[in-house]
Amino acid sequence: MENLQVELEHTIGFSSSIPQSVIQHPTDPKSYIYIGGSVIIINDIEDSHNQKFLRGHDNTISSFTLSNNGNYIATGQFGENADIYLWDYNKMLFRFEEHEKGVDSLSFSHDSKLLASIGNSIDRRLLIWNVETGDLVAGCALPKTTIAENKILVSFGGMVRDIKRRETDKYLLATCSSSQIILWSLDPFKGILEYEKVNIGSFIREYTCIQFDLFGEYLYLGSTSGDLSFVQVKHKRLFSNPLKICSSGVLSLCNTQDNKLLIGGGDGTLSLFDGENVIKKSKISKCGGIISLSKFSNEFIICGTDIGEIYKINNNDFNDFKIISRNHSKEILAIDFPYQVSDKFATISKGSDVLYWDINNYFPETECKLTNNNNGLLNNNNYPTCCSFIKNDISILLIGMMDGSIRAVDCENGELLWILPNAHRNAVTRISTSYNNKFIVSGGQEGDIRIYSLSSRQLVCTFKEHSSFITEIIIMKDDVHVLSSCKDKTIFCWDLRNERRVAAFIHKVGTVNGFILGNDQETIISIGSDRNVTFWDIGSDTPFKVICYSKKYEPKCITKSNLDDSLFAIFGNDGFINIYSFKNGELLISLNCEGQYFNQLKFSPDDKQLIAVGENHILLFNVYL
Repeated sequence: MENLQVELEHTIGFSSSIPQSVIQHPTDPKSYIYIGGSVIIINDIEDSHNQKFLRGHDNTISSFTLSNNGNYIATGQFGENADIYLWDYNKMLFRFEEHEKGVDSLSFSHDSKLLASIGNSIDRRLLIWNVETGDLVAGCALPKTTIAENKILVSFGGMVRDIKRRETDKYLLATCSSSQIILWSLDPFKGILEYEKVNIGSFIREYTCIQFDLFGEYLYLGSTSGDLSFVQVKHKRLFSNPLKICSSGVLSLCNTQDNKLLIGGGDGTLSLFDGENVIKKSKISKCGGIISLSKFSNEFIICGTDIGEIYKINNNDFNDFKIISRNHSKEILAIDFPYQVSDKFATISKGSDVLYWDINNYFPETECKLTNNNNGLLNNNNYPTCCSFIKNDISILLIGMMDGSIRAVDCENGELLWILPNAHRNAVTRISTSYNNKFIVSGGQEGDIRIYSLSSRQLVCTFKEHSSFITEIIIMKDDVHVLSSCKDKTIFCWDLRNERRVAAFIHKVGTVNGFILGNDQETIISIGSDRNVTFWDIGSDTPFKVICYSKKYEPKCITKSNLDDSLFAIFGNDGFINIYSFKNGELLISLNCEGQYFNQLKFSPDDKQLIAVGENHILLFNVYL
């Protein structure tokens, strides 16, 4: 194992809940950039295999922007150390550590010399940074307000103009929240920020995005009400008659080169506004809202939706578009490979969708949106929790649900094949299929283990000795014995032929978060809240080896290589994926995930890749033995 190498090959999915999380490079038509969790990913539109990663954040990225000349990237993050990172395309240049609790918004000046950052509603500070030197140019606390603020936005608007509309040497900025709109004047040489509040009268909106026109004469504001508001900069006045644009809110704004305005709607529409009227409108996404908008010259537009899609749109014809990337919109809970197939895998998410992926192009071949029996959407409390492919049919995926049902999906065409209702009284937490393809074993939230005939879908037998949440189920190769682990700190071995428990492996303290079984069908390796990695022989109830994972952090999920017992991998809440030797438990490699959280790890059947899923991101690592 001295020659083991693991490298991040590809990441799928961007932070689709963060505004402007996908941005087209302004000078390179092949490059677009997005944020995924705590990582910045530079992508090639023409080659999905070509990705570059900028890593350094220790928490999830909360805000993201790109300079107008394309030379700089700025990102802010959530958390106590709400720092701002300034990057070029190869490395981090500066780390600014002034904000506390969170960074809500970032904006580069039109000449790419300055960066404006604004903290969240707790921090409430506007700071201006020199991009070349990393120095703080100016800073000011926002005026106090009595109305609660969900999010504060900032945008540069060129230079302040005098009474004859000539540019001065002062920069123009705007900040806005639900309670106030403020226009700022910055003297970069003296480090002075001056402001004037815009008269909004009794007009209240929850603003989602702001954008100056190219000449700094008007400030446009999109809101959750689906309308576009206007501020005339010269008179510091908000027009009282906003223009209705779309339903489900205006989520993004972007200028065109001829001073028109692109508007992304929460209903999936893209609109073009000429300053007076909407002159063009097209439905881009069937289900998602356009949360990110950017463009390259007069050629094409890149937009990202809040359900994980990225589209490339013809600038001259909004009906001419194609999807270039796709992912889940909500947290990904589980992954499985078809039996002995290494270039396809399926994932499920809290968004109640199933995606069947092709590793060759990192794009889903099919999608299945899980609904209830009358084709209505599932409620937020019912979503898939676990999945397992049937071994004699590489396309049929069994899915456990929060409502206690088990569903079968044909991943080749995305069709729902059948539903087994009330398979468990509460949530199905684990599911596994037999090698002879005659039965399935499922575990529930209350600790019950149930065996169902696969052909008739009838209950065969039930075991109820666990007392809590089932965390893992493994069917042994003889199709007679089954291992199950539980939050009640136990691992049980069941004899299906005689319908009884034949062995027990008990952690001294805490829960069992998961376990793996060696190809010899004798070695069990378990992890739990005792923060240990415990090795068992199936013939003994006493562990023969215990390794301390961490004194502070807990291992959360575990997987092993398939072809031989050479490796196993663990992800813990320390934010690392640790890869060990199966033979002796030696730690071989630690992969820093920079604050990202994963729900499951899985080696491909050929052991050439390790895939991690969680939040709304999929990470694919190449494994070289």
